Amino acid sequence: GGHLECLKYLHANGCTCDESACLAAAEGGHLECLKYLHEHGCAWDKSACSAAARGGHLECLKYLREHGCVWDESACEAAARGGDLECLKYLHEHGCVWDESACEAAARGGDLECLKYLHEHGCAWDKSACS
Repeated sequence: GGHLECLKYLHANGCTCDESACLAAAEGGHLECLKYLHEHGCAWDKSACSAAARGGHLECLKYLREHGCVWDESACEAAARGGDLECLKYLHEHGCVWDESACEAAARGGDLECLKYLHEHGCAWDKSACS
């Protein structure tokens, strides 16, 4: 606890934020901090979605996407690398593209459920996933 209170104190005392603040909030699963940052005009980028997915922070991922944060195939790779099937499903069901790197990440991480989901939903793999 205490992250939001620290953030509010910093903001009230002139500390400015950038994408790295949103990245840290998403990475740590601090949804209330993420909301506060967004409501106070702090910018974010696609790395925030990837960080939330990698950490298995589905609520942060949903908030980011519902409030216009962009994502790309790195978010699916991050979810697979983190072994978070729910985040991976959310990304896929909401149109996030993926590529071979997602299968490779799931295979290297030993996450059979993510690997099966990716394969069964048409994600291609290459020789790096098989080695």
